[in-house]
Amino acid sequence: MKLIILLLAFGMIWHANPVSAQTTNVGIGTTNPAEKLDVNGNINLNGTIKVNGQDGQAGQVLMKNSSGQLSWGSISEFKNFRVFTFTFPSATQTFSIPAGVTRMGVEIWSGGGGGAAGGGGGSGGYAYRILDVSGGGSLSIIVGGGGQGAFPPTAAVAGGLSQLTYGSNNFAVSGGNGASTSFLGFGGSLFTYSGNLDILSQQGQTGRKNQLSYQQYSATEFVLYTRYGNGGIAPFQPSTGGEGGQTFVSTTTGFTLNESFGAQGYGYGEGGGGWLTNGYPGAAGRVVVWW
Repeated sequence: MKLIILLLAFGMIWHANPVSAQTTNVGIGTTNPAEKLDVNGNINLNGTIKVNGQDGQAGQVLMKNSSGQLSWGSISEFKNFRVFTFTFPSATQTFSIPAGVTRMGVEIWSGGGGGAAGGGGGSGGYAYRILDVSGGGSLSIIVGGGGQGAFPPTAAVAGGLSQLTYGSNNFAVSGGNGASTSFLGFGGSLFTYSGNLDILSQQGQTGRKNQLSYQQYSATEFVLYTRYGNGGIAPFQPSTGGEGGQTFVSTTTGFTLNESFGAQGYGYGEGGGGWLTNGYPGAAGRVVVWW
């Protein structure tokens, strides 16, 4: 008698809150489950989720792996980084590969070129590489400096080369060219590499041209206005490059009535601004190691 009452009560509960136990699928809140467990509604979980018996680690998320199976993983492969900047004089710097690290990411920016009267200097180039490493060892790194702006009789100087070497693997990125008295500077690019390297690279940006226009300066004075070119913007940099100067030259007397200075390259690898017969230096490059 007790068994019959218990079965009737269980059947009433089952009917009030549909949970179907078919041969393969179980549904909660649905009478037609399409999966092994099909829930129509919210889930409140006090505990953890395991996938194939494995719990995730701090910072990991559930994602599909290369086989299309659900697994715990990290959104970013690399969680640590170190930045290398230019040292004077340009010298080789060393990074010791941490124990247990087998893959690294390396980003390289070379130095920006100096500006001159012809316009802004070109920015340095950029390269990125995933590097397979084993057995410890170290990376040899050179960070290129920014090229000096023109200072007659000295011409503007190109930005310095940035380079990374690991065993037989070597790749280098050339600096941006310096501007001249009549031409702006061209951007640097990846120019040499060796070893088993697949490299993502981008050429630096050419410096900006000068802009000339005639303007009325006062009620009785007209001027030739020159806005000297900015330096080139390095790849993946948000700023504007080194700013060019400005001059207001009287069309009557040929005298400079007003002028404003420019600036050197801001972010790493950017070209220096142009100005008069002089120019401003480019910014030094940078190397970022990820692991």
